[in-house]
This record gives sequence, structure tokens and C-alpha cells, in this order.
Amino acid sequence: MPWHLEGRKRGKAAVVAYFEALASCVDHDSFEPRDFAASGDQVYASVKMTQTIRATGKRLEHAEVMHHWTFREGKVINCRASEDTALSQAAFQESSLLVTTARALVDAFNARDLSRWEKLLAPSFVADYPCAPDLDRAGARAYNAPFIDAFPDLRFTILRTLVQGNTVVFDVDAAGTFERPLASPDGPIPPTGKSAKVRIVITSEIQDGRIVREQTVWNQYDLFQQLGLVPKR
Repeated sequence: MPWHLEGRKRGKAAVVAYFEALASCVDHDSFEPRDFAASGDQVYASVKMTQTIRATGKRLEHAEVMHHWTFREGKVINCRASEDTALSQAAFQESSLLVTTARALVDAFNARDLSRWEKLLAPSFVADYPCAPDLDRAGARAYNAPFIDAFPDLRFTILRTLVQGNTVVFDVDAAGTFERPLASPDGPIPPTGKSAKVRIVITSEIQDGRIVREQTVWNQYDLFQQLGLVPKR
């Protein structure tokens, strides 16, 4: 099968998984068998099809996809499909690059280096963070940097990724230990030495390979409770 969905599959379960994976990432707008040829237990078919890549909305048109079927006792025992993989690669890589760009904040926190994230921010970048809306590039860095300093072992783990058009949403677990003072607008918050774990939703909008808007949503009160900064209810 085409390389972009991991090639060869063996067994009924693997074939079902293949088509489920295919259906999860593309919409088949048309599928038109054109020509057939048969020889013994071999059947060849040329197919014209159009697809829409869900992650990007990009339309993929294949003028000719070749299918080679092998039958035994009236049942399919083998199928080979070939297509213009350069065409498919361009469509699927666009989605991959979108996700790679969007996850820059996660990668920057894990590398303890916000510069790699800053390089991907558009000049018109706007961030909306808890209690801090409409931040520009400098304001967003000033918001995020103190967490790297205060939590030396801070680690982000992506649980789920959703893509629609040029918007990418990450469902993330963030965990770390409060070991150093946390800078805040009201002055530094003394460390408590306690560990905490919170769920974060990060939404990024991408245009021309840059992040133009970023939003993070997480429960501040829950974090402060775990760190011993506010009493538990």
C-alpha cells in the first residue's frame, strides 16, 4: 500500500486497521474505477479518485491509481495499490509541518529553551493565557519564562492532537516540582518543594509557517492547591 500509511499490511486485522487509519485522515470525495484487465486469478484496475486531507482541507486528485488483486477460491488473498506518492507526500507533509510548528511551545518547555518557540512567532502574534489575554511576543515570553525557572523538572506530555484547517489543538499533561521562586506581577512566590500535575489545552493558529495566535487553558486554582499555595477545599 502507499508509503504514507506505513506500507505493507498482513492479515485481516491489519487491513481493517489500514482502512480505518485512512478514513480517519482523509475524506474520499470520489472513487471511480476506470479500466479492468484479468488474467487467471489476477485482476488489475485503474481508479480515478479525489480526496480531501482533513487536517489541512487540501484537495488531493489522483488521475490514476493502480490496484492489483489476487483471488483464490473466490476470495481476495492479496492486494497491491500504487499511486503518485510525490503528490500524496506534498499533501500529507503540509499537515505534519503544521503540527510541528504548533507544538513549538511544548518542545520549548521540554528543552528549557523558549528561543526555538520565539523564532516561530509571527510579528502579529497574540497570546491568550489564564488571567493574561492579548499578549504580544514579549508579553508571552515574560509569562512563560518564570515557569521554566521555578520548575527545573517541568515536563509536557502530549496526550492528543486535533487539527482542523490551520488550527492545531493539543491536550497536554504538565508535571513538575516547585523548587525555585516563581516570578509574578506581585513579586516572587517562594517555592514549596511540592510536585504538581495539571492538564493543559493548547490551541495554536498557523499562517505561512508561523504561529499567529496561541491560547492555553489550565486550572490555576488546582495547580496552586497542589503546590500548597492555597488551602484545599
